[in-house]
Amino acid sequence: PCSSSSSAMVSGDAVPEAKRQKTTENGGKNGTSMPSMEDRWPLYETKMKAEGLNEAAIAAFKYNLGVLLSGASTMIPEAGIGPVESLPTLEGLRVAPEPALLKDTVMLKLNGGLGTGMGLDKA
Repeated sequence: PCSSSSSAMVSGDAVPEAKRQKTTENGGKNGTSMPSMEDRWPLYETKMKAEGLNEAAIAAFKYNLGVLLSGASTMIPEAGIGPVESLPTLEGLRVAPEPALLKDTVMLKLNGGLGTGMGLDKA
């Protein structure tokens, strides 16, 4: 996953220590704490392993859950986005047709309002 954060992962753990601590829920009853990553993760991990998910999928979910529970911003500032400097042309690619791959192909069509719905005001 892409991240501009300078937080270091310790011993392969996807969630930095500071982000795993319990936080007090604003407006919570009697100052109750929200469950931490350590409290929540074992339930998710057990369910995912029981469903047969591979380790890469589990690790990706763990990382993203940690980011979500940390309260860190997941927004990419517009200043951090730039144009692609170069892309290969279709004619420049050497690809052998494999019709058998069509059964595994997914086509994703987006309507024209997606960008403006996400707050983009120019292309």
